[in-house]
Amino acid sequence: MLAALPASGVGVYCTTCGEPGVEREEGRGDERFRCRACGASAPRAFQFDGRARYWMESGELLHESAGAIVRRDGRTLLFLRSRFPLFWSIPAGHVEEGADPEAEMRREVFEETGLVVTSATRLFAGERVVLDDPCRRGADRHLWNVYEAEATGTPRLSDESRVVGWFDDGEVRELSREGRLIRPVAAIFARLRPGRPGRRGGPTPRGTRAPRGR
Repeated sequence: MLAALPASGVGVYCTTCGEPGVEREEGRGDERFRCRACGASAPRAFQFDGRARYWMESGELLHESAGAIVRRDGRTLLFLRSRFPLFWSIPAGHVEEGADPEAEMRREVFEETGLVVTSATRLFAGERVVLDDPCRRGADRHLWNVYEAEATGTPRLSDESRVVGWFDDGEVRELSREGRLIRPVAAIFARLRPGRPGRRGGPTPRGTRAPRGR
């Protein structure tokens, strides 16, 4: 547990004991962090790089995020994350200090999928959307800026993805029902399409898969 924010705004701290001195474990296929103080190994750490926007609220660390539901021909773009949390997600990322959330969303879409956003509409305008969202940087809740967007280009993999592709609404609902979407994305889809049942059968993404062994 992190007792207080670092005075310098920069540092890496253990999510178990809150002490500094956390190192990334080398030679692993998945990302993990080891604490020199308590010896704990975890897929996340309190990471402060001096850029991402964060604050404490009721004793809890919060981050701000921006993401896009990118739609094309009735399907939604999702990718399977290669870093914690290891579930399906829409393109999204942390908002940096002083940055415009929509500009950050456009940057994240390009960095994570290679697509260029051509139009975007803010969802839940006027609402403060704070969602359960455990991230690799240690926060358990995020203030979300959500957009519905159209984009050009062909999706490609990044260092944060294992698979990327287009899913129809039934496949998205099935992933949500099976607990295979990251928590905030499942919550966002539930708010947009409440009460609509998913259909049975395994979802087949239409897109790019990582090479075997990645």
